[in-house]
Amino acid sequence: MKKIISILAAIAIMSTSSPALIGRAECYTTSYETVAMDVAGALAQPGWKDPAVGVTALRVKWNKVSGASGYRVYRLIGGKWTKVATLRGAGTTKYRDGGLASATEYSYKVKAYRKTSHGTKWSKASAKLTATTKPKQVKLSS
Repeated sequence: MKKIISILAAIAIMSTSSPALIGRAECYTTSYETVAMDVAGALAQPGWKDPAVGVTALRVKWNKVSGASGYRVYRLIGGKWTKVATLRGAGTTKYRDGGLASATEYSYKVKAYRKTSHGTKWSKASAKLTATTKPKQVKLSS
């Protein structure tokens, strides 16, 4: 009971105090530090692996982010980053984008997320990955 009261007090203090308080979390007791780490904890930025390229599909892959609950994949469409998938599960580190035009360049970004009792925490978006689908095979006839 004493620990629960300490945690609730820490949440109340941090929600009514300046953001600088969270940066000094190591000055408080263990229960305060645990709450501050959860509130201020950040996910690493995902990094890309080589994509698998097909004629009408691309499979983009990224490194697993420790502590992530899942990932959100964005594709550049008409000059705007548009969400194309939300993948649940920390082990889901690839996305297949099908129905694409052949010999066309596509750009992607990915963000990791973690569900917490304080809401959803997001990583910074990955660097942009650009990949081009393969051209259709030429059929020769005589």
